[in-house]
Amino acid sequence: MSKKFLLEDPALNWKTFLRVIGVCLAAYLFMNLGTQAIKDYSDPAAIAIIFVSILVICGVLRIHNQAPVAPIMYALGTPLGLLCVSLGVWAIFWSWDGDAGIELLGFNTTLILLPALMGGAVSGLGYLWMGSSTQQMPKSSWRVGIFFALFLLLTVTYIFVELGVSLLGWETEIALILGLIAIVSFVSSSADAWVKRVAHSTMFVVLIVAFLGIIDLAVIGANTGYANVSAYAGGMSKIYISISTGLVVYLLCIIWSIAAGAFDDIDFGKLNWHLIEAFSLIVLITISPPSIYHFMS
Repeated sequence: MSKKFLLEDPALNWKTFLRVIGVCLAAYLFMNLGTQAIKDYSDPAAIAIIFVSILVICGVLRIHNQAPVAPIMYALGTPLGLLCVSLGVWAIFWSWDGDAGIELLGFNTTLILLPALMGGAVSGLGYLWMGSSTQQMPKSSWRVGIFFALFLLLTVTYIFVELGVSLLGWETEIALILGLIAIVSFVSSSADAWVKRVAHSTMFVVLIVAFLGIIDLAVIGANTGYANVSAYAGGMSKIYISISTGLVVYLLCIIWSIAAGAFDDIDFGKLNWHLIEAFSLIVLITISPPSIYHFMS
């Protein structure tokens, strides 16, 4: 691959690489601000899932039609990180085992949440690489879109294998989410491309599911006198598998929008931001880090 080929992307220049070095240095300093507990934990599998997926998708598109890699990183990094987190949390409550589950929760929470940081770092790098570039995303062939869709589904399958979980018994929740996305997409404005309607509908459904899940947890707590942890864990499992399903559909929308030539028509940055808001809320409600009051009680 020639040097000229790499530098044809206006976002790839020496200023970009200086920015990348700056972001990496900032990330290192931020990590050193954390406690020793954070420094001692790492999750190679989650890191590999995020970075290998980004590398494969960006590399294939770059070779296929010289697509700019920065917007792809910006769009894909955050939802990939959130998907790893969501499936990780769901796996904990999927195999909840009473007191043993409570003891493992604190240990695993750090490992679970780190992929969100990794995905956000990838999106941040993509944002810095884009700068003020206005280069449009070229349309790819439908074969490339199918390849990426299959690759994404294989990646999700690998996550399930790594976590040791199964979708058996959760078909109802998955079907409900897919049905809601389909209905909301159907009633959306027909003037927009179908992939844009599905992407916006998925974001809307994930937001609604997050709020409904919080209400459901409150009802479970009230009905059980806040004493049945297993019932609460079951409620959280429903929330996270529903959100995970929505995130998979959303990621499929991102990669298929490139094949459909609609990538530039969708503001994935704004959609990602709304997904972060909803996900942050549900994480703070369900597995928030301890406050000073926990240590004082």
